[in-house]
Amino acid sequence: MRKNLIYKRLIEVQGGMTLRTFAEKIGIGQSTLHNYLKGRIPKADFIDQVCSAMNINERWLLSGKGPKYRNDLIEESLRNVKTSMAAPNIIIQGDSDSGMGPATLDSGNYVPVPLVASSAIKKEFKNINPAKDIETHLVVPKNMLSEGGNYFCFKLTEDSMSPILEKDDIVGVNYTKRDPNTLRGKMIAAMIDEGVIVRYLNWDSENNYILEPYNFFKFRKVYISKDKEVSILGTVEWCWKKIEKVM
Repeated sequence: MRKNLIYKRLIEVQGGMTLRTFAEKIGIGQSTLHNYLKGRIPKADFIDQVCSAMNINERWLLSGKGPKYRNDLIEESLRNVKTSMAAPNIIIQGDSDSGMGPATLDSGNYVPVPLVASSAIKKEFKNINPAKDIETHLVVPKNMLSEGGNYFCFKLTEDSMSPILEKDDIVGVNYTKRDPNTLRGKMIAAMIDEGVIVRYLNWDSENNYILEPYNFFKFRKVYISKDKEVSILGTVEWCWKKIEKVM
């Protein structure tokens, strides 16, 4: 019995296309594609080519889990992550004296949220130096904020949550929600030795914390011993991104 079942999903992606057409669409030689369709374990660059050319969700292709298409994945995953398409073009500068004060805006419908340099984010948000660490403020509609929540946002420096979130997307973090016991399965921002990351929070049978990427083909899980405190900055509740229709 074959353990590699990727070939079955490749056959499904191929559909009614001939081997030649499928190979040309992906950008790979027919003989190589033929071998993968017969069960040979594909290389990482081939997986990238298939997913990019055919709008396929990498997780589905590798494991059979999740939506088949990237567009469906984005729609499903963003149900709990509110998205503003226009917000990146609406920014306000901090007050020159305090570094925190917003410019004039409709305070009844919008709230200024600080955009913090990723290199400056610390475990305790109160340690941020507004004069140095806050790049600007973004205007956010109030209906995107949870009642009683406090927020900051920062730009992603990696694509570990791709295709839900991509590098250079801006995420909004509610830093009043930090208790790991209430955040299992939630998308969080956390501080590790390498810097600030966004992952799903989970834990194993021994209650060790696991920070799981969505793009698990390129990024590894981060394990944190139950004896250590996991440095959660808050929950990711919305993002600014440009979603382009692939197909």
